[in-house]
Amino acid sequence: MNINADFREDFINLVFKEINKLKKLGFHFSEFLVWKKNQVDKLLKRIDLLKAKGEDYSYEKDSLDAKKLLRDYRRDMVHWYFNLRQRIPTQTPRRILRCSQFSCPKGLEAGLSVLEKKIITGENLLPHLSRRIVDPVFSDYMFYDFGLVHFHLGTKSNVKNPLLIEGTKEIVYAFMNEDSCYFIKIDDHGKWDDIALLECLKKDFPAVLEPLKITGEPLWKPTKEERKKMLHLQINSYVEIDGENYLAPGMGVNAAGTSGLAVMEMNRFFHQCVRIQNSAITMLEKNQEKIEDGLGFKLNDMDLELMDINPIIIYDKNNMLFIDFDLSKGSMQFRT
Repeated sequence: MNINADFREDFINLVFKEINKLKKLGFHFSEFLVWKKNQVDKLLKRIDLLKAKGEDYSYEKDSLDAKKLLRDYRRDMVHWYFNLRQRIPTQTPRRILRCSQFSCPKGLEAGLSVLEKKIITGENLLPHLSRRIVDPVFSDYMFYDFGLVHFHLGTKSNVKNPLLIEGTKEIVYAFMNEDSCYFIKIDDHGKWDDIALLECLKKDFPAVLEPLKITGEPLWKPTKEERKKMLHLQINSYVEIDGENYLAPGMGVNAAGTSGLAVMEMNRFFHQCVRIQNSAITMLEKNQEKIEDGLGFKLNDMDLELMDINPIIIYDKNNMLFIDFDLSKGSMQFRT
């Protein structure tokens, strides 16, 4: 029995279903033709530059192939999706802890109360996020570098974008992990590279940053301006907080100027898809006779499609079978 499968491509198709839902809500994922024009322009400029230098440009030329352009578009959109996903807090209940300097200005109490309730109960925090959250590749350098988020404190829907609440001049700067949200300060916009925010966090909750602490002295200590320039050039560096050195709490940027953690998460899912595919095929091949006895009929060559990844559901298009696969237990349940 032959078994055909490409779970990586199936996973991309699953992500595109989510992307299409997000586009209907107003998120700005590029359409293929728009992306293609920009990509072709970049490639042609790159080819001209390499030609002028007398260097090889075969890779860029091959990248202009129609099939490769479509492939690269699909992978770019998956990358954008994971970058967006990284910027939106997961919906899980969290306790709220306040730094000692945290206080709420008059007039923002109601908005803060709404935000706090959502954090504690694990509701969707998207409406309170950056006005640029609808752009999946917006370079949120404060988040990528310092790992800090900011929340708006409006109480009504934004007229221009119902996804969001009304923006406020003063915002909450905060640090979040899986079970806690640390309120650092309510202040004006523009504190995106203000190390004082991390200094406050370290002063009141040193254990939060302790796992990121670096021992030893670096050979070179960049200034604040040098760090800022490096970050915008997609070069990561440590962060000095009160004289001690730490890995960037946001884990930095990648070569595309997006979240390094997002790329790691995306790659983790792709590796998981390969693992699921290999494990499923091995189990089906080893247990073919037992499976056929249980089903009461002979299996044709199988054409597998990954229908969902959590839980894992596989569909065999040739035999019209659904397979519920528990990877951790190595078990399969078959449904017609």
